[in-house]
Amino acid sequence: MFSETTGSVVSSLSNISADIFGVLGVIILLVALGLTYGKKTLLVVLLSLYPTALVTHFFPFYGGIPFVTGTIPLKFEPLMLFILALVGSIFTIKNYIDTSYQIHSFWRFVEIISLSVTASGLGIALLYHIVEIDNFYNFSTILNSLFESSTALWLWLIAPLASISLFVRR
Repeated sequence: MFSETTGSVVSSLSNISADIFGVLGVIILLVALGLTYGKKTLLVVLLSLYPTALVTHFFPFYGGIPFVTGTIPLKFEPLMLFILALVGSIFTIKNYIDTSYQIHSFWRFVEIISLSVTASGLGIALLYHIVEIDNFYNFSTILNSLFESSTALWLWLIAPLASISLFVRR
């Protein structure tokens, strides 16, 4: 009986795509980051995604930036700009977010989990639509259904703001 149940669980887990485990890993990493450094760090990462998306989408110099080794292929430029803009946004926004009051209860876990899920979801949705990361890798059907449509992008743009207003307490 035990071996049948174990075999059933193992076969179910083997049918799940590695992409799902990657997304869950990112969420777990953000939860650990939030538990270690507080919700300020997660808020900074989450709010930094919005200006990063604008900079990456409306950047006027794609294809014309020379580097030391020559020019980067055109399909990698949005990804590199996204990463650089995210780092720059994080360093800029971190000075303006203040969350001095920390709740030491169950509510803290709700805040951190909601911020982690929405930050990772928004980041993946922006990578799908602005960087077009699906040109580099064929993602699973589950991730495509969650992030590929324009309606999904709109919902992932709204979800973090709703999460902050509903779950995050000062």
